[in-house]
Amino acid sequence: MSVISTLPIEIMSKILGLLESGDKYKCMLVNKEFYSSTMPELWRNLVISTMNQLYRFINCLNSAENQIGINIKSIRFGWYSYVSDDELLYILALAPNLEELKISYAQELTDKSIMAIPQYCKFLTHFQLGYSSISNHSVQVLGQCNQLRKLTLVECNMLDSNALKPFAHLPINYLDLTGCSWLTVNETARDLRLFTHLTDLNIEDCDPIPTDFLHFLTTDDTGKPYLPCLKRFGVSSYQISDDDIIPFLKAHQDIRELFLFSPGITDSTLENVTHLSHLQYLGIKSRKELSPPIVRELVNQCTKLSKFILSGLGLTYHDFPEAKPNNSGDSPAVLVAEQSSSDSVMIKWSCTELNRIRDYCLKRDNNIIDRKI
Repeated sequence: MSVISTLPIEIMSKILGLLESGDKYKCMLVNKEFYSSTMPELWRNLVISTMNQLYRFINCLNSAENQIGINIKSIRFGWYSYVSDDELLYILALAPNLEELKISYAQELTDKSIMAIPQYCKFLTHFQLGYSSISNHSVQVLGQCNQLRKLTLVECNMLDSNALKPFAHLPINYLDLTGCSWLTVNETARDLRLFTHLTDLNIEDCDPIPTDFLHFLTTDDTGKPYLPCLKRFGVSSYQISDDDIIPFLKAHQDIRELFLFSPGITDSTLENVTHLSHLQYLGIKSRKELSPPIVRELVNQCTKLSKFILSGLGLTYHDFPEAKPNNSGDSPAVLVAEQSSSDSVMIKWSCTELNRIRDYCLKRDNNIIDRKI
């Protein structure tokens, strides 16, 4: 019987990749083989939250005897890292295999560093930029990142309505435009029609969104949806109404996660959500009165729904007593209700409460059948 005295480095890396960071540090102390296998794993995914961490990270890159930066696959710069153009350029030059770059707060960055990303990051698949003053010159160059699949732009409001055009030829499947106020019909919506690989689209807090924006993203002249792969969709706007949302939902029946936040949403939208048979997560916030029977029917029909966040004028958890445990009294133990204003409550249901509502509907329907018999 043969004995393997040393694990191949490929197997060692796979095992180490499953461990938490603290356990990886312990593995470094075992022997030289573990040390050499663990070091690349510790550098693979980096989170830089503060300026001090940023300075230490740059010092480590400076003092490293070998090219440790080649192991970096993902870097996330947090809110308080305040990375500058020169610092980002220095880091990117030493991390040629970077696949994911997230910059939560980029007010220190300009076109100077962002336009250099395609030059250094040949394998970039995920890019996130928040609160940046970059111009359209940057996005025109970022369109050269041919492997880009996920794009997040948060409150990048120095861009204009043509900002998505440079990415239209890429197979992007995730797009988040939270807080971007430059969405238009004639430019932005028309460009979005070309993002046929999209599975995730988020356009929350992008007011003013034109009232016909969603109509331009619904179906073409043959009735086919412009976004046939869409699985997750979120929109919040004061302008959006039932008339905008309902045709969009009818055209995209494969949606799994849906978040609709608009004061104009009524029972009509809820009735159409009922037909989304694959729906798993749902969030709805409105300033209209929503009917408890319509809400119950939605829960009952959407059998895969496992999380539901709901807010409507005057709607409270007391409208759904069946969602509470039988022995809970007046204070439900599992149901969470948060006061969101003086006249509405944010109701949060998990699988437990949703199944109680479904059981109630089943018993109700059985009683109706028994009475008819």
